[in-house]
Amino acid sequence: KLVLQNAGASVVSKADPCLMPKAAKNSVEIAGMKACHIRDGVAMSKFLSWLDTEVAAGNLHDEATLADKLEAFRSEDPTLMDLS
Repeated sequence: KLVLQNAGASVVSKADPCLMPKAAKNSVEIAGMKACHIRDGVAMSKFLSWLDTEVAAGNLHDEATLADKLEAFRSEDPTLMDLS
């Protein structure tokens, strides 16, 4: 803001007019988000079950290994395009 003011710009502090339209979701977007969360919940449940078994067996893993394993469970979903 200061850089703009120093350059002679007039800064107007108002709400972003693009924010609310981007936040509003239609029924197709909402359904897609719900389905995505359900599929991800399945992957997360499989991961947590695997992790419980690993910890009970005394197998401790670092964060990178856990992230890779979770990604592997998520990758079982054929609709997965990329991690967000």
